[in-house]
Amino acid sequence: MKTNSQKKTVQILVAGWHSRLDALVSELEAQKSAGKTIEVVILDTIEPDTVQNAEAQCLILYTGALPDGTSLQDTLAHLRQACPRTAHSIIITDTDTEAEIARTLYHDTAVVISQESLYIRIAAQTARQTGLAEVYEELISFAGNDVYTVPAGSLAGLPYSRTLRFYENACIAGIISRGIVRLNPPMNTLIQKDDLLILIAQNLENITESPAILPAPDITVISKTAVTTKRAESFLVFGWNRFCNRLLQELSHYTGDGSSVRVIANESVSIPAIQRLQTTVEQLDINSRNVLESIVYEYYENIIVVDNETLHEQVQSVLNERGLANNVVFFKNPLVQDAQTKRIFKLAAQAALHPTTAAVFSDLTNPEGAEIYLKPAGNYIEIDTDTDFYTIIESARRLNETAIGYILHETGDIVINPAKDKKNRFYHFDKIIVLADEH
Repeated sequence: MKTNSQKKTVQILVAGWHSRLDALVSELEAQKSAGKTIEVVILDTIEPDTVQNAEAQCLILYTGALPDGTSLQDTLAHLRQACPRTAHSIIITDTDTEAEIARTLYHDTAVVISQESLYIRIAAQTARQTGLAEVYEELISFAGNDVYTVPAGSLAGLPYSRTLRFYENACIAGIISRGIVRLNPPMNTLIQKDDLLILIAQNLENITESPAILPAPDITVISKTAVTTKRAESFLVFGWNRFCNRLLQELSHYTGDGSSVRVIANESVSIPAIQRLQTTVEQLDINSRNVLESIVYEYYENIIVVDNETLHEQVQSVLNERGLANNVVFFKNPLVQDAQTKRIFKLAAQAALHPTTAAVFSDLTNPEGAEIYLKPAGNYIEIDTDTDFYTIIESARRLNETAIGYILHETGDIVINPAKDKKNRFYHFDKIIVLADEH
């Protein structure tokens, strides 16, 4: 692809002030160097005459910043009338209830992002996979690799499996066919001429096709064994809030039969029956060091600390003293304004410039279909052998998975969309990042 030497000015209107809008603005500002000049206009009020005459590409509204007593329905209806014809709309809501109101009013004419739903879904996935939060952070932020879509072009008519090595510096992650996102579709899926390819790349303008002749995968190092990720798992939860029941419901979509959750909280907790999760509840003083030190943490792969940063630090301290490396996740009320809110605005920034991005992330965090998994390197290649990423892509393909990167345990490096011809030596605790359907 060639880069257009003439910079394009993109105007984005933002209505509804929020302390974290700086994340949105800074993400958009970062795109100035990518062949675009971004002009962000913060609106104090939504005046139809002013807004309709703007030559904007996108109008973003954060509903959580509406003044008290303001009707959400009235504001959204007003916004729909005022929105420039050249622009698409992004509605950011705090709650799922507000999101449903927005979807009802807009139908399919606006991107609606619910902070509550997105946060809880990502929390459920990251609660059982160390390093997944960092993978999401890179994909959602404009820093590093991002999610893009491009027309199928010359790949139309080919099965999905034959597209996986087509780009030299981008990973194909799926397709959008007739408006439906299909991450890691069946390998024999034929690409249609009107399909969009979902790519993971550093820069859309600089994506290049692979050479006509590629190195053959080294089938001698492809692993003949694989460990499933859907198995019985154990979770320990410290604390509780009103969103935890939903978190456990989301978690149950990914765990195997016989998985267990032990909840320790200061208050009385009621948990309805959850399929595939055996739950026990204890009412203890979780702020007591004696309570924390009495627990045998080796029994629990994953630990969730709710709403208490001090307790989170204390749990980490106890684990460090015992030389343990459990996966510890901090889960807060999703409506609290913190770094998770910042993540939502980063996603909105991506959707402002690339409208299909929000749909891809919505599908990615949906328990149905394909999700991101961090699987043992030994699932794909023989341990302690030099292997290029072309071979890993082929090995994942044989398992009906799409490889998009890897994590090196010794250095902690998370590499998404790696150089495909570079050889690495993988060891027992290293992970391959794949898109897979474990249902």
